[in-house]
Amino acid sequence: MHNKYYKGIVILFLVAILAACGAKIGEMETYSTNVDFQGEKALDVSIRLGAGDLTINGETEKVADVDFSYNVEKLKPIVDYSIVEQDIGQLAISQSNMNVPIGNLKGLEYSGIIHINPTIPVNIQVKTGAGNNTLELQHLNLQKAEIISGVGQTTINMNGNYKQNFDAVIESGVGQTKIMVPENIGVKIMIDSGIGKVDTFGLLTEDDSTYVNHAYGKSNITVNMRIKMGVGDVEIIEGSIKN
Repeated sequence: MHNKYYKGIVILFLVAILAACGAKIGEMETYSTNVDFQGEKALDVSIRLGAGDLTINGETEKVADVDFSYNVEKLKPIVDYSIVEQDIGQLAISQSNMNVPIGNLKGLEYSGIIHINPTIPVNIQVKTGAGNNTLELQHLNLQKAEIISGVGQTTINMNGNYKQNFDAVIESGVGQTKIMVPENIGVKIMIDSGIGKVDTFGLLTEDDSTYVNHAYGKSNITVNMRIKMGVGDVEIIEGSIKN
């Protein structure tokens, strides 16, 4: 029931935000690129999509591999990469015309798969619009994470054995958000209430808005996570996915 409801919201949202200047559904196109190592010591990643499905994982030996498929030319991806001071690589991925209404796009097909190297220290910022997202961040060498979801279903797997403390901020939008948190290192989760409800599995309650996992206070590593609730529901799970 919930899945059909949220799928309907995604479709309506796509029609609404892409409703003015006559872009057309076309043939499927693909775009692929990669970034080789050039002496980077760390990586800043910014991903911003207005519509479409997004997958992120840690399955590459390069700095990053980027693959997109889409059937609307006006939404083709834009990928920029540069190395700045202190040998930090900056990877920016966005969508053409993402802030411009571009017509009724019933039948839109758009998906991006971003592979990020699992060894390089990475700060990641993700902002999505209408679509379904699978963010497999458990194998990344995370230093900081900020994730803002829009309309649709989002799954965020952060059940990793991270080697350093870091902060993560997750803003849920309209739809269902499922978050897997580590079970082998400490996690403290603070929740800013919204309209949706929060369900937790395997976590310990400190108060009405704060939860910890079983390793918190015992592990030398702690992930401090803040979840800013939107309209949709959020599930937070210690360890593996609850079916």
